[in-house]
Amino acid sequence: MLTTDFFMPIVDDARDFGRIAATNALSDVYAMGASPIMALAVVGMPVDKLEQLERWVHADFQPDLTLLFDIPIAVARQRLASNVSLDRFEQEQGPFFEKVRQAYLNRGRKHPERFVLIDASKTPEEVKASLAPVISSL
Repeated sequence: MLTTDFFMPIVDDARDFGRIAATNALSDVYAMGASPIMALAVVGMPVDKLEQLERWVHADFQPDLTLLFDIPIAVARQRLASNVSLDRFEQEQGPFFEKVRQAYLNRGRKHPERFVLIDASKTPEEVKASLAPVISSL
């Protein structure tokens, strides 16, 4: 999930600007039932701090179902090889993505009752087929 603020904070101090922008982005992410694990990897924030923040922001309010599309870093890189213009995140190195991937996988292991792991290294047709039973059970 990606979020973008269209209304920039109007303040003179750069630190205040950063605080306001970060708060807005995090509240958007939580309001949509997602977790800002990618953002936390960028700033190096420990995942346990995320869990504390989640409990404070929305206590026991969690999604009923989270589809976790997992793909090994090497396969993702191979698929991106044909993309001529990589964005800022796509330009990150393997350890960054592995840290993010492991954080999501750990979250799935911690909450197996609501996470469904989808092997996204398969073809689009195979991924779609693996989604069919999950979707039909809703």
